[in-house]
Amino acid sequence: MLTDLNQRETTAVADDKRKLLLIGDSLMKGVYQDINPDHFETFDQPCWLEIASELNLTVQNRARFGCTISKAIKTVEQQMEEGQLPEQSVVIVLVGGNDCKFPWTSISKDPGGFYEATTSPEQFYQQYFDFVSMLKSADMIPILMNLPPLDAKKYLASLSQRKNRNQRLIIKYLGDVQAIYRYHEYYSGLVERVAVVQKCAMIDIRRPFLLRKDFRSLISPDGIHLSVNGYRFMHSIIRQYFERSSIWG
Repeated sequence: MLTDLNQRETTAVADDKRKLLLIGDSLMKGVYQDINPDHFETFDQPCWLEIASELNLTVQNRARFGCTISKAIKTVEQQMEEGQLPEQSVVIVLVGGNDCKFPWTSISKDPGGFYEATTSPEQFYQQYFDFVSMLKSADMIPILMNLPPLDAKKYLASLSQRKNRNQRLIIKYLGDVQAIYRYHEYYSGLVERVAVVQKCAMIDIRRPFLLRKDFRSLISPDGIHLSVNGYRFMHSIIRQYFERSSIWG
């Protein structure tokens, strides 16, 4: 199932060769978890085809499970080297959730050890900053997305269902249940900082979610993917963004 989701691409044909390229992790793919912790589905009503049609672009979704900022950079570099990303293409980026993950299995074995996230905050910011610089220098139009909030209680409960993961020891290492939420939020803030410093567009996904009273219902049982209603809400935010702004200046 994961292989199929990683390889699947959504494409809309347009007269213009410019692309609406989607780069990111499984949230950009629309992946959600049902009751079975090992079973994932894909949201089938994304907004990308509609947006690409309005902008007269061809949309290509190159998001995949486990994508980090370094993997995102490699994907775009490959597209550019192969001549598949014409000038003035729009590149929407949603990464950070996998960069801030810790080695939970190792922590469960030895919560007293020292561990780092997949990508340190310093590396994440610098790589993201350089990534945006690369896109701008190639005459691309980067649009960043900050991170939808995770549900810490659901996330840690989901971790404990995995083999060789111990929720009690993970919480012992973190200090408290909400620590992973704060760390995840910090990476989202780094995305926002890159957007401000680089003076590039950003779609604020996070704050509208935080204002929802039914927030927990918008998150899948695993605590980090969105539910079907969560994806409906996220894509409504994205539609509103493009309705209110002109990326062509």
